[in-house]
Amino acid sequence: MIGVVTLSPAIDVTYQVQKLVLGESHRVQKTYKFAGGKALNVARVLKSGGHHTALILPTGGQAGSWLRSELEKLGVSYQAIETIAETRTCVSVVDIGATVFNEPAPSVLESEFEAFLAIIQGARDTSVGVLSGSLPADLTSQQITRLLSVIRDSFPIAVIDTSGTALIEAAKLGFDLLKPNREELLAATGSESVEIAAGFLMSLGAKRVLVSLGELGAKLFTSKKLLSVQVTKVQGNPTGAGDAMVATASWSLDKGLTDSQLLKNAAAAGSLAVLEPVAGQINWEKLADLANTLEVEEVE
Repeated sequence: MIGVVTLSPAIDVTYQVQKLVLGESHRVQKTYKFAGGKALNVARVLKSGGHHTALILPTGGQAGSWLRSELEKLGVSYQAIETIAETRTCVSVVDIGATVFNEPAPSVLESEFEAFLAIIQGARDTSVGVLSGSLPADLTSQQITRLLSVIRDSFPIAVIDTSGTALIEAAKLGFDLLKPNREELLAATGSESVEIAAGFLMSLGAKRVLVSLGELGAKLFTSKKLLSVQVTKVQGNPTGAGDAMVATASWSLDKGLTDSQLLKNAAAAGSLAVLEPVAGQINWEKLADLANTLEVEEVE
């Protein structure tokens, strides 16, 4: 089972419009409303492929109640702590591209944070733990380190997809996979080079660094080699493409697949996610076929 941990679940609302023009009124063609946020997208992708997953998350207010009811309808297993802060809402406006408005992760009280850690420590029969999504801005450095340490100690395989100092701390703790995009990687390390930035995280102790590069593909850094893959550009909604990559990469680790196959699966999943109208979905029937068409270049 893959456990997905988050402090920033969300209600995802997507509006499809013919053409987005700033400052103008728009007639919405279609509206989608889902239990979302990065971690929930990861869980939904895994669930859609028939893979066992469990969420650990905070929920608060009426939005949190609605989110829990949606998870129950989806059949996604979860454990939630109740928070005073309302669960956030994120809005995507899609024409030929996507314009996204993400509310920040809400604050958690100290007592809520401790209850959250206790749930993680009590996780059973979970082979992979994934921390996905942004962290509350007022979370202290000590709390971030404690959170990551608990995840590292509670799961045989630890994966992280977030930004900022959490990436640095996860590397120091020897996480099995860090999955930043290019901008997150460079911002966290203060570097102007993907190779130098990823190398820095590896030198701190990270086992693998998977860097998503959008339509340019992805790179996977390991202790012995650099793997690179290119993808064919596709049109659609890129929201959630990175989450699909995290889901399939985590699944690949759980299955003990090679680094090359992990990279192919992640890159293929990212492309397939763009073709879906909303985040948190891929066509698993097409995953293997698309992954097998990709060529991985190895740099010693």
